[in-house]
Amino acid sequence: MSLIWDSFYLFALLLASPVLLFRMLTRGKYRSRALERFGAVPRRTGDGRCLWVHGVSVGEVLASRTLIEGFRERHPDWDVVVSTTTDTGYETALRTFPDCHLITWPLDFTGAIVRSLSRVRPSLVVLMELELWPNFVRLCDARGVPVVIANGRLSERSMRLQSNFRFLLSGSYKRIARICVQTEEYARRFQEVGAPSDRIIVTGSLKYDAAPTQPRDTEKLRMELGIGKKEKLIVAGSTCPGEEDILLDVYADLRKKFPDVRLAIVPRHPERFEPVARLVRDRGFRCLRRSSPGSAPKSSDAVILGDTMGGLVHLYALASVVFVGKSLVAPGGGQNLIEPAALGKPVVFGPHTANFAETRDRLLDRDAAVEVADAEGLLTALG
Repeated sequence: MSLIWDSFYLFALLLASPVLLFRMLTRGKYRSRALERFGAVPRRTGDGRCLWVHGVSVGEVLASRTLIEGFRERHPDWDVVVSTTTDTGYETALRTFPDCHLITWPLDFTGAIVRSLSRVRPSLVVLMELELWPNFVRLCDARGVPVVIANGRLSERSMRLQSNFRFLLSGSYKRIARICVQTEEYARRFQEVGAPSDRIIVTGSLKYDAAPTQPRDTEKLRMELGIGKKEKLIVAGSTCPGEEDILLDVYADLRKKFPDVRLAIVPRHPERFEPVARLVRDRGFRCLRRSSPGSAPKSSDAVILGDTMGGLVHLYALASVVFVGKSLVAPGGGQNLIEPAALGKPVVFGPHTANFAETRDRLLDRDAAVEVADAEGLLTALG
């Protein structure tokens, strides 16, 4: 089976290589810690027992915080290794877990996994949400290392995709010791793709536990960005291509009626900071970048660009209303709705939030959020 997966991964890697190379050259992606992706992760020292927690990116890393804190309280003698896939996830993990052993998640080639397991020597592995890699799971099982999925979720789209490969993936699911999922619906979907029902436990979402409710230094940030206490700040978080154009149109219309309204945009991916800054300027607005508050006059119409890592929640804390991105333009899927809701902010999002359906429905049922269909609906909701 390992030969099948290795061959599949090699074919996929060759097929995607032009795109990967282009992103490496133009955006700098995948360059950092490249050798770690092939198993050359830093060796863990000592002979103590070890928990390895993997979160693919920022959201999963942050969601693991309370899990790791609780585990350490019960097992203070264990080492904790945290891995992540993306650069943004790695930077977040550096800030969140400064005293943990941090590595980059290896590609699921047999050789890379063997080297990584030999260097980390885990006693227990926790995969956040859904990071089911067949070779990794198989080799952990061969070493007697239990693998647990925590905060598990499986979208309808992912379920349909995995159902087509159930004959290949069911063996991997049978090697998972426990699958701790967020909802009963996710439990059903995991069973549909071959996970044994007696290993599935509905535990709720860790993101509720991890959501900050009182960020620090918000008043300092308000002063740095020149946001008046009487001004109404709209924060658009985790935006994706196409959404910034809509937001700037809506902002221009709102300014005609409400001159004290301000807009902050925080793109989902760091490589889009520069394109969004250009877009803001091309649309006739001053752009005030959070990374350099002195980069533009703190005028009342300047659009704030959140171009730093890990600062979204602090902008949410200053907001009068929050728009959560990756939801207004298809295919979307949504982003974390819990963070602004935990801060007591009115939340607005588009129709494409399938990846966060359970949270979406809870907020809508309690009149804690507004779902809009398009730009006109967004203007109405914000106005």
